[in-house]
Amino acid sequence: MADIKDLYDNISQFIEIQGFKKYLERAETLYYDESGNDKHLIIKRDVLNTNYDAVFVLGGVQSENSLSINELKDSLGIERTKELKAKNDLKGSFFDILKKTKVTNVLNLIEKNGWHIHFNAVQVLYYGFVDIVDSIEGLNLDPYEFKAILYEILKTDPQATISHFKKYKYPNIKVTEIKDFIDGLLCFVDQSINADAENLMVYPHKLFLKHCLEKACTQKSLPFIQDETTHEWVKDYCQFYRQEIITFRHKTLLFDDEKQVKAQLSSENLNYKGNALCHYSFCDSSTNAMIQLSDYIVGILRKYFMFLDRLQPEVDADIYSFDKAQMENFKLLNKILKKYLLYNPLFINTIMSIHCRKKMELYIDIYGKT
Repeated sequence: MADIKDLYDNISQFIEIQGFKKYLERAETLYYDESGNDKHLIIKRDVLNTNYDAVFVLGGVQSENSLSINELKDSLGIERTKELKAKNDLKGSFFDILKKTKVTNVLNLIEKNGWHIHFNAVQVLYYGFVDIVDSIEGLNLDPYEFKAILYEILKTDPQATISHFKKYKYPNIKVTEIKDFIDGLLCFVDQSINADAENLMVYPHKLFLKHCLEKACTQKSLPFIQDETTHEWVKDYCQFYRQEIITFRHKTLLFDDEKQVKAQLSSENLNYKGNALCHYSFCDSSTNAMIQLSDYIVGILRKYFMFLDRLQPEVDADIYSFDKAQMENFKLLNKILKKYLLYNPLFINTIMSIHCRKKMELYIDIYGKT
């Protein structure tokens, strides 16, 4: 059996330092679904098993009251004989789905009922790269900035990155190949610095990243990208469910019935001081309106984070080109995001580029005004 006491106590102490412990221990009901679950990130037959801009989102709504399936469909103006399914309705980009009336109706329903949203969002490729920065000596002064920069450099030419990482069996780099692997990273960084120079731009963080990589060629080890499973850049996504279950042990969590995750968690026999955890459960989304609503929310958020994962001038240009319906939906989404941040700051968990996170926070501030 796996006792979570020590892990939970560490989480609780860290959150208490931030001044958020009351939010951690407050009794609440959270409904969950997921979007973008590729199970793990691996190289298979010389390609990644997902897109380079893939985002996984686990989350949904927090509510102490709930709707029936028919009440939900009536609220959204959907015929009772039709199934509510985000994957059928949310096709296209974030730019496209903002035009959809059903998105408007879902956001209005959440706003009207005073429900809050919560999520754990992961930029999958970013997550696959962060251990590189953690393994390089000298980059601990501003690790999130260096992680964001390396992510942006390595995703510029995904196929070249995949070829290089595959050659050295990342994240299982041999000691004898540390220098060759780092030299390849330096080539990517140099290409980016040269491209900046052509546009008369200089980014000091990139220059310092290059400096540290040059010194890293003499490191005796790269502790976080050695002795791991060859070609598996991100392990199974069950870890994100487990994180929610451990962190929110004082809350009631209802997940969509994900059989593989359910079986894995069951085999782990998670407990707290010898008592089995009973604050979470899995249920069939076809019978639970709040999980169906959560399916919509995580689908919208996933498209939003992919939309943000570009240079800010490109994102701003798209926002400025929104028509009236798109802008109203965009403002409503950011208004809801702002409300949930005020209600419980622990409801947002992200593993993503700090540049993307800052764009999200900027737009919440600008467009989330009540």
